[in-house]
Parts: sequence; structure tokens; C-alpha cells
Amino acid sequence: ETRVAMANFVAMEELPPGALLKDDGTAVFPATKRPDGTLRKERPIRKLPDGRWYIPQDEVKAFQTKAHRMREARPKHPPGWAPPPEPEATAQKSKNQKKNEARRRKKAEAAAAAAAEERQEGGARGAAESESPADNAAKKVKSLKKKLKQIDDLVAKIDGGYEPNEEQTEKVSKRDEVSTSLKEAEDLLASLQV
Repeated sequence: ETRVAMANFVAMEELPPGALLKDDGTAVFPATKRPDGTLRKERPIRKLPDGRWYIPQDEVKAFQTKAHRMREARPKHPPGWAPPPEPEATAQKSKNQKKNEARRRKKAEAAAAAAAEERQEGGARGAAESESPADNAAKKVKSLKKKLKQIDDLVAKIDGGYEPNEEQTEKVSKRDEVSTSLKEAEDLLASLQV
């Protein structure tokens, strides 16, 4: 068997292993099944004008060294090795395993009962419905205090020589607006808590 390697294919004097010669004189690699289950179409092999067969590079079997072939032939396990015995399917559960299983089952039943009860009550309520006006006012006061603190920190930085960008300058200019909103929110919160 002589092979002549060319740019992107190999030319062979004889048909490559696995190739079939059809009645009409053409040769093909037969259709095969890929590992994922899809079918690969049969691929024709052309005959070159000098009588050799054109074989695409991806069809040429990769070269394997002697060491690689020896590694493949070597047994996977040491001599005398036997696979470990299969665990018995009818193994008895320990006391703790039974107790844990019962606890899990009870917890799942409780969760299912709670979900059914919630569905009967009319479904999940929105977060806005479940919060009281006092809670909303408290959140607003907290966020406004945070904004005011950020503005005060920024003013201190600017007094120390920091050059603010456009957004920071705009934020500082809204200090009076934020402080009046904070005062209103605190008054609202005080009236709701009484």
C-alpha cells in the first residue's frame, strides 16, 4: 500500500479500508451512524487520472505510535481484579434513615398543605398590599436620610478641593428639596405611629 500525501488529500493505489466498490465502478465510504444517533451520508471517493484513489484528509486514519498501540492493548485493571459487588437492593434502612425519611415526608406534606391553603385564600398578596402605610413611610424616611448623607459627604469633599462632575453638581443642588421631603416624610411617619 503506497500513499502519496498531497496538499489537502491523500492518494492511494488501493481502496482504503472500509471503502466499498460499487457495480458502476465508483467507490464510496458507506453511510455510518454518529455517536449522537444521526446518520452520516455515504461519501464518494474519486478516482484520479493516474488510477489512484482520492481520499479526503479527514478520512485518512490518524497515525498511531507503537507506544500508543501498546497503551491501548494494555488491560485497564491489575491482574486478578474483580469488580466490587453490587449493594443489595433489599438492604434494611437504619433507624436514623427511617426517622429522617419520615421527617422529610412530613415537611413536604406541611408545605403542600400551606400552598393549598394559600390558594384557597385567594392567592399570594402583593408586597405593597401586605405592608402598612407606616412601614412605607419608614422606608421613605430611611432612603431620604441616606440621600441627604450622601449629599453632605459630597459637599465636604467639594470643600476639600474635589472637582465634581455634572451629576454630582446636580445632586448637591437638590439638597434643599431632599431635606424638605425628609421633613414631610418624618411628619407623616409621626402621625401614623400615634
